[in-house]
Amino acid sequence: MRMKRLLTRFTAGTLVVAVAAGGALLAAGVANAAPQPGTLGTLTFTPATGSDLTIPTARTSGPCPTTASAANMEVTGPVGAATQTFPPNNPFPIRTTETTSFSTTAAFNIAAGRDLKNAADSRGTQLAAGEYDFTVHCVDQFILTDFGTFTGAIYFTSPTAWQTNNPNAIPTATTLTTSPVGSANQGDPVTLNAAVSPNTAAGSVQFKDGANNIGAAVPVANGAASTTTSTLSPGAHQLTAVFTPTDPAAFNGSTSSAVTFTVNTPAQNTTTALGVTPASPAPSGATETLTATVTPSAAVGSVQFKDGTTNIGAAVPVSGGTAVGTTVLPDGSHSLTAVFTPTNPANFTGSTSPAVTYVVNGAAVTTSTVLGVTPASPAPAGTVETLKATVTPSAAVGSVQFVDGTTNIGAAVPVAGGTAQTTTTLASGSHSLTAVFTPTNPANFTGSTSPAVTYVVNATGAKVTTTTLTVFPDSLFPNITFSQNIPRLLLADVSPHDATGTVQFMDGTKKLGSPMPVRNGFAFLVTRDLKQGTHSLTAVFTPTDPKAFQPSTSQAVIIKVGPPRDDDRAREQAMTQAEQLIQTVHDGMNP
Repeated sequence: MRMKRLLTRFTAGTLVVAVAAGGALLAAGVANAAPQPGTLGTLTFTPATGSDLTIPTARTSGPCPTTASAANMEVTGPVGAATQTFPPNNPFPIRTTETTSFSTTAAFNIAAGRDLKNAADSRGTQLAAGEYDFTVHCVDQFILTDFGTFTGAIYFTSPTAWQTNNPNAIPTATTLTTSPVGSANQGDPVTLNAAVSPNTAAGSVQFKDGANNIGAAVPVANGAASTTTSTLSPGAHQLTAVFTPTDPAAFNGSTSSAVTFTVNTPAQNTTTALGVTPASPAPSGATETLTATVTPSAAVGSVQFKDGTTNIGAAVPVSGGTAVGTTVLPDGSHSLTAVFTPTNPANFTGSTSPAVTYVVNGAAVTTSTVLGVTPASPAPAGTVETLKATVTPSAAVGSVQFVDGTTNIGAAVPVAGGTAQTTTTLASGSHSLTAVFTPTNPANFTGSTSPAVTYVVNATGAKVTTTTLTVFPDSLFPNITFSQNIPRLLLADVSPHDATGTVQFMDGTKKLGSPMPVRNGFAFLVTRDLKQGTHSLTAVFTPTDPKAFQPSTSQAVIIKVGPPRDDDRAREQAMTQAEQLIQTVHDGMNP
């Protein structure tokens, strides 16, 4: 009989299910405990409950060894009962040796070949409440060599009903949450958090993606277990957490409800570049062509061209990585961009081109240039002077040539932010300095020249001079406004009186006549060039020998010239006579 049972066991295959009656809910006086794990692992069963006519399906916790080529299943039980339907010494071959669902690479399902009532009937016995233990054997298909086992149990609560949970063990409940919730991009980490109650339940949680395990089982600590994965493939996933108790006699296992989680393929990044023709600046009224290039060229969507925040026409579909639009921009400066919007943001990201500054010329903008020189005049010989030109408007593009009289001071200096600057060491003497702005594009900006700045460099050892200006008749009668009919006599007093040189009389930046020689410390000029209005008059002394005397400039004398008047003839005649007298005196001082 023993040889017959062994032969039956191996020919039928080795899956054994044992159900034992133990505990108050099964059979009085019989203790219930899940079977010890097989040499290869454990079994779980579906459905969770069934009748004596329901065929259970077992799932192994892992694959068979690669030396195996088939599997079978047997059952014993009720475990510990005085009379057993399927005694341990004569297990029932509930599934014969088969290779269909068998696997040496992953966990697999193996269904019983018949329901347990049918199995009991075939033995001429009846089912009883209790624990029924199942064993799956991994075997050689032909000689039935046993390479290892998986074990598990179901529990009959009556002769006609069974369940997978031990009725004497404490029930557990497992819930699953994910972070992030609902979805993530492919490759992003996803954390699965299982909560097991009661939190005193000891065991581990196997996180699953459908039927596939996500990593190894995680021990439960204070009712919680978690794992993080970045390997979920694109698409929808049904995630669960399966709690397996350390002691099935103390706690039942439980499985969470499935959580649907979607893994998205990340959108492909795009870049957009904008080109504009013709080149900036463009003449007023020109038609501009805007070409956006979107990378990658497979990106599907449209481009909105923009001038600042204003749309230029409607969005243009992208074809082959490009979108083209045309427009006639108004005169002025423009900040142009191309904004790509994908048709499907799940496939491609949007992108905006760098701004392109584009100028449409109207009439050239008038500029003005002012020159400043430091340190203040006069400066000692050998001083390094800094010349700074300020060009208005500051957007003007071009360069400034600094000039001393008619001689260039170095090379032209580019204008940046409305200023240009250079340094030089001027020779001793008086200098007339200017800054000449030349625009890069005369169609955009006009050129301009600063007012001349008179700058004096004193020779080493030269005597200091001072120059004082008196204007006749205005200086003598400051409360009277003389008309423009009256000639003005400008008298410069240069001290010391032995200084030799010339005096240039000035009306603001305008020269009045030619330089006048200094004789015995005096130089004068009679002018009729002062027209109605206010005038700022100065006298600029330039020594004949800068090594002997330093140049000097008088303080400005401000006079107001009135309109022409017919009754000024007498005064005019008096001024003419005064002019002749001063000339006679001047000539007498220089025989």
